[in-house]
Amino acid sequence: MKTRIKALSLLTCIGMLSISITGCQSSLYHPAGKINAQNLMEGVAARSVHSAKPEEAFLSHTAELSLSLLRQDRNDASGENQLLSPISLMMALSLTANGTENQTLSQMETVLGNDLETLNQVMSYCLQSIPSQAPKVQIANSLWIKEKGFSPNQDFLQTAANYYQPDIYTAPFDSTTLSDINQWVSEKTDGQISKMLEEIPESAVLYLINTMLFDGKWTTPYEAYQVSPGKFFTDDGETQTAQMMSSTENLYLENDLATGFLKNYEGGRYAFGALLPRIEGDFGKFLSQLDGETLQATIENPQQTQVHVTLPKFSFSDSLELQESLRALGMTDAFSMGTGDFSTLGTAVYPLYISRILQKTQISVTETGTQASAATAVEILAGSAMPPDKVVSLNRPFLFFILDQESGMLLFLGTVSHMENL
Repeated sequence: MKTRIKALSLLTCIGMLSISITGCQSSLYHPAGKINAQNLMEGVAARSVHSAKPEEAFLSHTAELSLSLLRQDRNDASGENQLLSPISLMMALSLTANGTENQTLSQMETVLGNDLETLNQVMSYCLQSIPSQAPKVQIANSLWIKEKGFSPNQDFLQTAANYYQPDIYTAPFDSTTLSDINQWVSEKTDGQISKMLEEIPESAVLYLINTMLFDGKWTTPYEAYQVSPGKFFTDDGETQTAQMMSSTENLYLENDLATGFLKNYEGGRYAFGALLPRIEGDFGKFLSQLDGETLQATIENPQQTQVHVTLPKFSFSDSLELQESLRALGMTDAFSMGTGDFSTLGTAVYPLYISRILQKTQISVTETGTQASAATAVEILAGSAMPPDKVVSLNRPFLFFILDQESGMLLFLGTVSHMENL
C-alpha cells in the first residue's frame, strides 16, 4: 500500500487543553445528542507523576525519526507535498508502548529512541507545559475499547491516566462508534479533521488516538502590499504561480546544506521555520543528506540578523499510513499477529497486534498566521486463532489406540481402512 506523509512540522513540545478524566458522562456531543460510548474513567483519577523536559538527544532522535519517515515516503510520493506531526505520532506510539512487553517493547523503544519511562515523562511534560496565552495549542488523547472481546489491563489504564490524561470509552464498535470517534477527533481539531476513520474492521478491539491542534497568528501579520503574485519552480522544471508573502525577519538559519529562517507567532513561544537547500534541482538529495542532529542543531541556533524572506501562501491536507515505514525502521513484532507482545495492554480471545497507524493532517499558511492539525490513530486487532505447526487429517487409513498414560500401556490398538458400516 502506498504511504503518504505531507511537510515536516517544527519539533516543539506542546501542551494540551485540560481534559477531565473523572465522571461517567462525556462532554462530547453529536448534533443529535451525546456520545454513545461509555466513559471508563469514572473513579480513575490521575496520580502525580514525574515529568521531564526533553533533552537534546531526545529531540535529535525525534527529528531523525521524522526525517526517516519522510525519506521513505518520498520514494512512493516524489514531488508530493508532505506533512507529518512528530509529536502526535510520538504521543500515540508512546501511549501504545505502555501495553507491550519484552521484544515488542524493546523494538518500540529503539525506534522511538528512548526507554518507556523517559517517553512517558516527556509526553507528560508536553501535555502539561502549554502556556495559557496565544496561540491556541491543544493535544488530546483517547482510548476506544470494544465492549466484547477485549478486557483492558487496569494497570495500563492507570498509567494512561497518569501520563496521557485520555478520555477512555467502551463501545460496541458499530456505526455509532465510528460516528463517535470521528466526532471526537473533529471536536478536538476544531473541525479541521472531520473524518478520521472510514470504517471499523470487525476484528478491531482497540483504538489509541491522539489529536493535535495549532492555531497561531504571526507576531507581525503581512500587509496587503507585502503579498504579490510570484513564481515557484519545481525540481521537474515546471514553473508555477503562487501568492508570495514578503517580509524581513530577524532569525536566520544556516548549515552546510541549507539556509533558512524562523518567523515568530504571537506570544513568542512558537515559530514557523523553513530551510532552503543551497543546491537547486535535487530536493531528494538534500533530504537524504540532512540528519536529525543537524536539523535540531540548526533550529536551536538561529543567528540574530536581518533576512529578507518570501514565503508562498499554501494550504493542503492529506492522510498517511505509517506501519510499513515503521516496520522498515525495525518495529516489526507489534504488527505481527502472534509475535507482538501486548500482555500489559489487556486480554482478548485471540492475539493482539497493530493493524494500522493512521495520521491525517492539515495545514494552512496565510497572511495572518497558520492553522495546522493532526490526528494519529493506532488500530489494534485481535487476530484469528493461530494455525498449529503440524496438521494431521484422518482422511485415509490410519492406526488407532487407547493409551494408559500413567503406565504407558496400550489398552487398545487397531486400524481403520475404510468407512463402510462404521
